[in-house]
Amino acid sequence: MKKKTILASSLATLSLLAFASSALAWGGPGMGMKGDSENFQAMQDALTNKDYSAWQELMSAKEGRQAIWTKFISEDEFASFAEQSMEQVNTMQEHRDAVSQAITDRDYETWKSLMSEHRGEAKVLDKVTADNFDKFAEAMELAQSGDLDGAKEIRDELGLSLGKGMHRGRKT
Repeated sequence: MKKKTILASSLATLSLLAFASSALAWGGPGMGMKGDSENFQAMQDALTNKDYSAWQELMSAKEGRQAIWTKFISEDEFASFAEQSMEQVNTMQEHRDAVSQAITDRDYETWKSLMSEHRGEAKVLDKVTADNFDKFAEAMELAQSGDLDGAKEIRDELGLSLGKGMHRGRKT
């Protein structure tokens, strides 16, 4: 029974991280994201306050795989789950902040080091080099300032389409 609980908690944490990652993608709330920052904040509040009912309501409103996690995390397990989840979300946010600062500082080596810590970032590391990093940084700054067309133009020039995945519906 305990193994089942640990497995369920781990899987639910991964689900939450997917939710948090998609909400914070390309800068997150307050950094140019045109997403659902209200629901992201509500999720953070539910976890921070260890509010099982609010979390359950938010997760139940999701479609597909995310909604099912409410069946695996009981109210008794939720406080521990919320604590672990917020630690992971905070760690992710710290990493994103460091990446963003490296871009702002035009510090390619720091950016490359931070990006290489994540397996899913290999494609961008193949395309962004020390020689074109300033252009990449410019694209990120344009996106954050709301010039999505300008950012897309530079991304296309660098061979960095958003491709498939969580951004596939975005036009930039």
